[in-house]
Amino acid sequence: MKPDYLNEIDKKDWGTDNLAQYVTPPFLKIVQKQASAPFDQYENGTIMAVPQNIELFRPGQEFHITPIFQYTEFVITNPYTLKASLPFIRERSTDPNGEIAKRARNFNDRMMICPEAPADKQNNDKYMCCYYEHINFIVVIHESETLGGLPIVMTFRSGSFKQGKNFASLVKMRQGPMPACVFKCCSTKLVQGGEENYVFSISNPTDNAPWLTEEEFLKTNELHKEFKKLSEENRLQASYESDAAGDGTSPETPEM
Repeated sequence: MKPDYLNEIDKKDWGTDNLAQYVTPPFLKIVQKQASAPFDQYENGTIMAVPQNIELFRPGQEFHITPIFQYTEFVITNPYTLKASLPFIRERSTDPNGEIAKRARNFNDRMMICPEAPADKQNNDKYMCCYYEHINFIVVIHESETLGGLPIVMTFRSGSFKQGKNFASLVKMRQGPMPACVFKCCSTKLVQGGEENYVFSISNPTDNAPWLTEEEFLKTNELHKEFKKLSEENRLQASYESDAAGDGTSPETPEM
């Protein structure tokens, strides 16, 4: 319980005004075989919440989600090899007609030499800036007591882009409010281009009701309104840094 003396301090003097400038929800990560520390200690296909680094589900373990908001973001990332000197996200945009979007959607124009890369590394792919298109869903996980209903970001890019588009199609086919839907999810192995990675597999539930109760929907619909407002104000930001620690995809991975 908050001490009584704190109730006497005016809210404008709390020093928290700037903390609401951006909202960065937790991120749902699948551990891949290329993962670096601290994720390399977990089995490939394990689903985790980051930055808390909480293990949520084992590979192939099914759970249920409700998507409460969807948006697409385009980013330029700096080389992960230069993480000590450069922020991971170089630039980000939600403009589908902007320059970042155009290059992210052009398979042959998704990489550029990082201006800060050492002169002798200019032709090394590990020192390239990359353009990505992310299909982002803010979801609530039903079976996670650890998260306690806390919204979390599920993102799809490059090799998992098809799964993101399929998820969007499933939502549209429901013919109802997105925050009222329930879907089944797990991590599943996908082999493409000779590479083996895990992706989110999402389907209509056969073991659970496909819709929330009215009481549950009232809560998720309020969350939907909050995240929609944040997005319209450009204050919603996904954190992709943890996914760069060996996520098993690159701009050259086909969008199958």
